[in-house]
Amino acid sequence: MKRIATISAIFLIVLCLMAANGDAARPRMKITPQDTISPDALGAAVIKTIKISGNQAGNKRYPGVAENANGDRLVIFRGPSISYMYSFARKDGSWSNPAVIPNQPKMKSCACTDVEVDSTGRFHCLWEDTDKTLFYASFLDGKWTTPVRMSIPGRNDMGGAIAVRSNDEVIIAAVNFVKSPNNSKEIYLYFKGKNESHFKFKNITNDRESSTTPAVAVDANDHVWVAIKSDLNLRDMDLITVMHHFDQNNNLVNSRTLSVEGGWNFWPQIAVNSEGKVMASWVLAQGADYFSRLYDPQTRNWSSIMKVNLGIPKQPWAAFWSKLAAHGKDFYLAAMNSGRFLHLMKFNEKTRRWANVATISDVPVSYFDLYSGYDKMLIAWDNFSDPSNIYLTTVDVPPVGPSTTPHKISGKVQKDSSGLSGVSMTGLPGNPTTDSSGEYSMAVEYGWGGTVRPQKSGYSFSPLSITYSNVTSDQTGQDYAAFLAIRSVANLKVEKRVERGFFNGYTLNILTWEANPKNTELGLVISAQRIYRKARTEDNSKWARIAELAGNILRYEDRNVLSDSDYVYAVTCVDNKGNESAIY
Repeated sequence: MKRIATISAIFLIVLCLMAANGDAARPRMKITPQDTISPDALGAAVIKTIKISGNQAGNKRYPGVAENANGDRLVIFRGPSISYMYSFARKDGSWSNPAVIPNQPKMKSCACTDVEVDSTGRFHCLWEDTDKTLFYASFLDGKWTTPVRMSIPGRNDMGGAIAVRSNDEVIIAAVNFVKSPNNSKEIYLYFKGKNESHFKFKNITNDRESSTTPAVAVDANDHVWVAIKSDLNLRDMDLITVMHHFDQNNNLVNSRTLSVEGGWNFWPQIAVNSEGKVMASWVLAQGADYFSRLYDPQTRNWSSIMKVNLGIPKQPWAAFWSKLAAHGKDFYLAAMNSGRFLHLMKFNEKTRRWANVATISDVPVSYFDLYSGYDKMLIAWDNFSDPSNIYLTTVDVPPVGPSTTPHKISGKVQKDSSGLSGVSMTGLPGNPTTDSSGEYSMAVEYGWGGTVRPQKSGYSFSPLSITYSNVTSDQTGQDYAAFLAIRSVANLKVEKRVERGFFNGYTLNILTWEANPKNTELGLVISAQRIYRKARTEDNSKWARIAELAGNILRYEDRNVLSDSDYVYAVTCVDNKGNESAIY
């Protein structure tokens, strides 16, 4: 399942100092699971909290968590030796002892993480050497790949995020900070295909000053959505939250400013639900709360700004992050209130309000991560006052799995072995059009049914349409052949005539017509014309070919008729490639 989270680094020094002071001044506080406190949210949900970091002494911070389709879970976190550690659990719930991720490059300091899962169950992990660079590694079947340092032209600054497309392409959004000449901070997108060993990258902000804290999500059509914070006017401290939307070929679809506010804003988040709706959220220090907006792809409209009404922690401002995730059609937000207690919120689209699902901790929290599992929301978190342990809280939610997962219908429309662009695939949700390569792809709900018919002026298609019923898996290779739309003849007329013979008279039908000017406009070469006939009372399955003529003939006499017959006729055109117009 797709979900998003951002990771950030500006807060590391401040939080470490506060945590160190808190260790000396405050006793260890008890961690207790909390019951659901809002009947509007989940009802009698089951909430459980476990400690997964073992009993080793030392400072442990910045956990990230994910669950794959097999029910396996992975939590990674910064360990006491300035290195990242991990704990892994099988579906049965048995956790491994914490261990250091092998072959890590040496880091001076480290903070923040993000974890995502691909279709094979592989965990893709990202973590930061604070304000220097990002590291990436993946985990499957108990084995880690060698961590690699992301190739960033300058240095990383204030976070990065990771997402995975349906073809298992890994997408990473990161900040590139270049001191010379203008101290610019730009957002880069990194791409690595399933069988590729290196990341490719592109600058998506084009020298926009001080773009930071990116979030990234991928929708069911493999479009990429990126939310960033950007400085609009550094002198007046006005900051904006910006959304960038890229298609499956990484071309920019559009950009949208979601918020322009005075004062500081922080850590934008983004998630896409099973209906393709996009939720964005961010923290506004001057507004002392979290805010959000919802995008509906059917209407192509963004909602007005919606306040979460939770409040935010007091300084340091660097603690104002939140985590947003989609679970089926629902959106969940994990965020801290003014006392740094961690809450799980759920969005009600009918009322356009966020409701409190549960209080995750009754102690102040430093950092946390949120992930949508099959039937649980997973929240990994650390204790602001006691940094020696990492905790995982699970909150029961309605299951979202294969029975409700959207599936894709995709294929290609070709004319003479070349892709045909601009073909409307009517019948699919949103009536998508083929791209420059003639390809199309659209996600449909599990169990979807309907008839898809390609349409473009001047063309006919084979097959004419494809009908689907109860789609329960991806439908790939749904291809069509396109032809210039040959038209049948124009102004067909039938004259019934009785001729007198030497001994007996006879009846004939005389057909006359004109060449169709549309065929001439399309530059078609008509090599033949075919005459079809049926009784007027017969259905269209009874059309029978009675003659074939050269392409320049404009008259035909049907002498094989009875005096009391009542026939209807059609004259089709055949081009020099053998394509025939429709009978009508």
